[in-house]
Amino acid sequence: MSISADASDRTCDFCLSSLLGVSYTPLGSARGALVFVCPDCGLCQSKYTTDRSERHAPSTSSQANWGNIRHGKGLRLDSIWPNLSKQIMALPDSARILDIGANRGDFLQRVFSVRPDLELVGVEPDEDLIEQLNMLLPYAKIVNERFENWHDVQDFDFILCLHTLEHASSALSMLCGIAQLLNSKGLAYIEVPSLNFISNPAIVEEFFIDKHSFHFDIESLNMGLSLSGLRVEAEWGDHANLGLLVSPDSATRTVSNRESASVLDLIRHYDRQYKSNTALLGSVSGLIQDLVNRQRTCIWGAGRIFDSISRSGTWEASDFLLVDNYLSRYLDSVHGIRLENSKSIPAFDPQVILLLTGSATASILRELNSLGYRHVITFPDLLQMASE
Repeated sequence: MSISADASDRTCDFCLSSLLGVSYTPLGSARGALVFVCPDCGLCQSKYTTDRSERHAPSTSSQANWGNIRHGKGLRLDSIWPNLSKQIMALPDSARILDIGANRGDFLQRVFSVRPDLELVGVEPDEDLIEQLNMLLPYAKIVNERFENWHDVQDFDFILCLHTLEHASSALSMLCGIAQLLNSKGLAYIEVPSLNFISNPAIVEEFFIDKHSFHFDIESLNMGLSLSGLRVEAEWGDHANLGLLVSPDSATRTVSNRESASVLDLIRHYDRQYKSNTALLGSVSGLIQDLVNRQRTCIWGAGRIFDSISRSGTWEASDFLLVDNYLSRYLDSVHGIRLENSKSIPAFDPQVILLLTGSATASILRELNSLGYRHVITFPDLLQMASE
């Protein structure tokens, strides 16, 4: 089965029901995105009015045109590697591993570092990354193709699909492909952004970005797994990510009806919260500028929250340090402000550190506390101050 995600095809990827009305229109979409919720199975999916092959420059935009930096896979790998490595170490000699959406090769490099005997295959559609991947991974087979268009023999022992399923032309086709490629004792780890993240009370970034055609909650992801012949063995996700370890399941399943009202209510609440929070960002920008004027200030986080605030105020940027450990690998500056990594913090000797970060906030706070930094203000703190 292969179903496109364009706006002219108003059918559900899972159950083929007609998508009757637009549930949400993302802000700043460069592809004319429209979000639908299936009235019969509740799957949330985006349809587009322009071709998905159109490519824009790398963007840290807080709006729907975010993308082409692809930082999510690398960041998540750090979090889930303890669990992944246990599965890798337990594989038999010469087992076959597949990485769907190999990106910059982080996963396959780590696997090789602990199990150089394994046969490694990576499928990556971005032709701009292929030369780099072939140089980094001479021990792996790299295929420059969309997974949906690629075929290989069955018998992979482990498959990784990390923040890739949401990009598929057909999520069900990708899941069926994974099920077909696994051997009878094989395992796959599938992780996607969690739709429930839009209930975050401090959200100021567009969740429904142009790069994602599918938006899963746990019910819809489990439905897709069941339809494709996969069963859940373990859950490794968190509040922002749905992560499931799965294995083949020969049982035949059909789509079950599901009340879509709860998904629609969640999206409507997000729409109101997003607009309410962004209306406060001019005040947040003013608060930050006041801090910068009075104290040596480090801002940690140059991604989508930083972009949201930057759109709402004018920065006088010469007097603060902007830190982002991941984005600084790929970008020299954001909004004209030089980007550094956290190794620059001690020399700058900040009096206050502002965390414009999301799911990484707790771990960064622990790191800063261990280094003796006590005057740390998080983004929810700033939102609260702006609302008072």
